[in-house]
Amino acid sequence: MPNQTEASNQIAGTGLGPCPKCDAVCVVQFAWGQKRCNSCGHQWPELSAMQRGPTRRDVLNGKA
Repeated sequence: MPNQTEASNQIAGTGLGPCPKCDAVCVVQFAWGQKRCNSCGHQWPELSAMQRGPTRRDVLNGKA
């Protein structure tokens, strides 16, 4: 069982903590792991840049 400090840092047993910017508890988590505060709009942690492959246009134009 989590101690009192851990329990107060989580929202209703979801494992989500409050927003680091405004301390609101209306936080949602996206499928890719990023969290968003529904009060101030802050999103965390920062996502790394996604590497994309060549587009269909690049392949058909011989640039890929």
